[in-house]
Amino acid sequence: MPLPYMLAASLLVGIATGYQVKSTLFKAKQSKELLQTVSQLKQVGIRNKELVNEISDQQQKTKIITKTIIKRIPNYVTKKQKSDSDCNISGDAKRMLNKLVNM
Repeated sequence: MPLPYMLAASLLVGIATGYQVKSTLFKAKQSKELLQTVSQLKQVGIRNKELVNEISDQQQKTKIITKTIIKRIPNYVTKKQKSDSDCNISGDAKRMLNKLVNM
C-alpha cells in the first residue's frame, strides 16, 4: 500500500476517533449535569413535603381557633338579631372594628 494512502487512512481514523472521544466526553458532561439536576429535584421534593406538613399543622390550629371563637360568641352576643341592620354597636366600636379589618 502506498504511503499517501496509509497517511490518508491514518488521518481519517484519527479524525473519527477524535469525534468519538469528543462525543463521549460531551455525553459524560450531560450525564453529570443530569445527576446534579436529579439531586436538586429530590431536595426540592423533600422540602415540599416539609412545607405540606407545616401547612397541614397550621390549618389544624386555625380550625381549633375558629371553633373556639364560634363557641364563645354566645357569651358576648346575648340578643339574636334578625338581620345585620339590627346591629346596635356604638360608633366607637364600629370605628375600632373597621380599623381592625383594614389592618
